Amino acid sequence: KLATENVAFEPRPAIRTNVRGYQAQFHVYLQEAPTKKEPLIIKVSNAKGEIVRQLSTAATEKLDKIKAKEGLNSISWNLRQSGPELVDNLVTMVIRNPSPGPWAVPGDYQVALEMGDWTQTVPLKIIPDPRWTDVKQADYQAQLDLALEVQDMITDAQRRIKNIRAVKSQLKDKTKRALKVGKYETIESLSKTIIEELDGVEEQLIQNKAEVSQDNINYPRVFSNHIGRLYSVLVNAHHRPTDGVVERFEDIKTEYAAITEQYKEVFSTSVSKFNTLLEGEKVDRVIVPEKVK
Repeated sequence: KLATENVAFEPRPAIRTNVRGYQAQFHVYLQEAPTKKEPLIIKVSNAKGEIVRQLSTAATEKLDKIKAKEGLNSISWNLRQSGPELVDNLVTMVIRNPSPGPWAVPGDYQVALEMGDWTQTVPLKIIPDPRWTDVKQADYQAQLDLALEVQDMITDAQRRIKNIRAVKSQLKDKTKRALKVGKYETIESLSKTIIEELDGVEEQLIQNKAEVSQDNINYPRVFSNHIGRLYSVLVNAHHRPTDGVVERFEDIKTEYAAITEQYKEVFSTSVSKFNTLLEGEKVDRVIVPEKVK
């Protein structure tokens, strides 16, 4: 007998393992196919009620995109949480773009399915690979906690890169327009100085000379390479982080702190001075789009 309304069926327990093919499977019967206006959205929440992954038929990121049709659907989740934010042209040998997030820890989850006015929540249990008897729940949690801390730093760094690029673009545009209407050349001189300062910070965060991943062999490693390597180790592990991994992250935090100090100096001093100059000339201020820590 066919259902007369949308129905989500309770999924079987999912196994966290390094064996390919093991994923959470969500079975849902839909009376109508999802549309752009009313997409199917799947939100996976942990025991704290935090959404750890969201999938949708309307997602723009390919890792979050799912397909669904009228009738019975089987939709998989690879047990990966959401990954870090990345700039569009990030090229490294260790971080894919888009990049998967860390593994969800074994435990109880809630899966909310939504489409239009319909919503239904079903429980999901994630269990560890039974072969890994030496890996305890606390080990999985420690791995996730550190992976998320590293991921947050990656996202913060990528937002700073976006801000640097956005501000450089605005500086060039405002300088060009100011000179066209006869504004004095102080604007141009200060703009060039700030762009050079921003370039200096950006070059520590990302290797812009690399066009494909193998190019990184030919150029000095910078922050995105360093933290990317650490992140790739963490998000593919199924055990407590090693002492070496923890120590390496401490080194990277020191490296990042020095870069962010330079970043703050440029934005709080040079960019602020430029905005004051623009205000005196009745020109709109430079906007910093992304919020960072």
